[in-house]
Amino acid sequence: MILSDIQPQYFPRLNFFARMFESNQFIIKDDVQFVNKHRFPDGTRGVSHQVHSPIKTNHGPIMLTVSVKKGSYQPVSETLVSYDQPWVKKQTNQIKHNYSKSPQFEPVFSEIQSILESGYETVAKLNTTTICWAVSRLLGVDPVGPEHMTLKSVNSLIDQKLPGKLRHIILGTEVDVGAAYHHMSASEKITRLCTIFGATDYITGRTAYESYLDLDVFRERNINVRIQQWLCEPYAQQYMDVEEFIPNLSIIDLLMNCSPGEALDRLLS
Repeated sequence: MILSDIQPQYFPRLNFFARMFESNQFIIKDDVQFVNKHRFPDGTRGVSHQVHSPIKTNHGPIMLTVSVKKGSYQPVSETLVSYDQPWVKKQTNQIKHNYSKSPQFEPVFSEIQSILESGYETVAKLNTTTICWAVSRLLGVDPVGPEHMTLKSVNSLIDQKLPGKLRHIILGTEVDVGAAYHHMSASEKITRLCTIFGATDYITGRTAYESYLDLDVFRERNINVRIQQWLCEPYAQQYMDVEEFIPNLSIIDLLMNCSPGEALDRLLS
């Protein structure tokens, strides 16, 4: 059993889905703390993809950004989306302007616009919807409606399609971890999840591997830690005449430029 877990990202980048499809059990960690910025092992800081998603323009990548209500130290599942500023209209215009000539624009844009205009209470609910939308479209649902953008619907689809190694997705807030879990270290929490699901292997990103994983904790529990090796191979993007290929953008970019079947094949490769 292979397990991986990632915080819920907003229209996630491609490596999110590649890791998902490489896992048997995938956990969307909506119970983690909300952060606007991350600190990397080299000391630099970058935006959190909990509320940022990179798309391509003719001047390079830009971030689609979700506004949130101010607060501190709350989990993503309790972080409230703010609609006080017109970020939905701004993002709709940005996506339309930069992808209107892409081959998959018509079906993809209308579905994204529907998501943005629906309104969501929390960051976790918004992000989980964007994840479910993308998985549904990757697995051939067309059109993707609100009834498809739930984990229940997506897990039923996974049962039918068996994409890659993926067999099930669950939210972190839905896992019965026990009271002691909240006093554990990060590595102890992960190995606890591996034990709950019977996982012998855990897939992580290089940043987590280098910054906070305690490998001794995994060795003591006979859990093998793997670093995700997936690389984003080039595909036809917009503005290739003025901007070279940009890897690992938002799932929006891949689904705008590739058919669902081609997009899935690239994530599974």
